[in-house]
Amino acid sequence: MGFYTHLLNQKAVIKNVDGADSNNNLIISAEKEVNCRIEFKAGITIGSNGEQAASSGRFYTEETVKVGDLIEFDNQEFIIINVSPYYTIDASYVVVEAHFQ
Repeated sequence: MGFYTHLLNQKAVIKNVDGADSNNNLIISAEKEVNCRIEFKAGITIGSNGEQAASSGRFYTEETVKVGDLIEFDNQEFIIINVSPYYTIDASYVVVEAHFQ
């Protein structure tokens, strides 16, 4: 249990994406319901390709996520376009801030 756990009071499903098949359908390798905090706010971030990308909001969790994974929240899916970890002083846990579209 981390220092920020009490702030992660929403639930979402993280869908780990491992590429796409020959029909360009995403391959979901795992799904997990997580505690999180979601903030919907339009903005600009730097995407995984190094270019600016429009962002629909921020997603905070103590779980591991990567660029390209999906977040399912309130019957909608969002794709993660940027991930920034926040480490504690003693590195006992990490809170991840992920921008999504």
